[in-house]
Amino acid sequence: MYNIREIVVRKIQYEAARIVTGLTRSDSSTTLINKTGWITLEQRRKIQNLILVYKYTTGELPSYLSNLFPPYVRDVNQYNLRNSNDFAIIPAHLDIFKNSTIPSAVLLWNTLDNTKNAEKPYFFKTQIKQHIYKRSNVPSFFITGDRYYYVIHCRLRNKCSNLNFDLYTNHLRDDPFCEHCNEPEDSEHFLLRCRRYKDARLIMFQNTRPYHTLSTAKLLNGNLLFLVPCANMWQ
Repeated sequence: MYNIREIVVRKIQYEAARIVTGLTRSDSSTTLINKTGWITLEQRRKIQNLILVYKYTTGELPSYLSNLFPPYVRDVNQYNLRNSNDFAIIPAHLDIFKNSTIPSAVLLWNTLDNTKNAEKPYFFKTQIKQHIYKRSNVPSFFITGDRYYYVIHCRLRNKCSNLNFDLYTNHLRDDPFCEHCNEPEDSEHFLLRCRRYKDARLIMFQNTRPYHTLSTAKLLNGNLLFLVPCANMWQ
């Protein structure tokens, strides 16, 4: 039952990511999460489990929870081992118990380095989120302006637009060629070469003169050398 519930929640997250980005079902779940700057549900659980263990080490948990934790290695072994400050492994015969909260949390805690020694909860949470489970940063200009246009922009970047080449790649069209130029109608052809949009392209060149020379990569992704991490879509 737990696995079914997890699958359903994951599907809900992926559908929410598709709504936010405007991407189609041809994109993988990993692409969807990266393009939103979200963290996965699995990573969220791991973060919460680590916070639970941290509260145990600082004595913040009530007794009915702290009594469930195993002893430290130093308490069950008389030798001075390198992992003496780790938790002793909880015997588990079934995966359903091994993957439950306390056993999985202490196993994950044992893999941490100096992060577990953070003096305050705020510092611990910050280190966990920034250095262990990093989220992808979404440039602000990817989600600025009219939603209709940034959805088109997102689809062009991820090769799931209505261009013939993208439709052909996703097995939705028999050939990838432009109907006016007899060339593969990909993003570069659409933005820089297609004869059909000659007048619109001239206007684009005039309005983007400070950013010349233009390329497909710069038009779709911006100048990544000057990007500053910004707020993610979920904030």
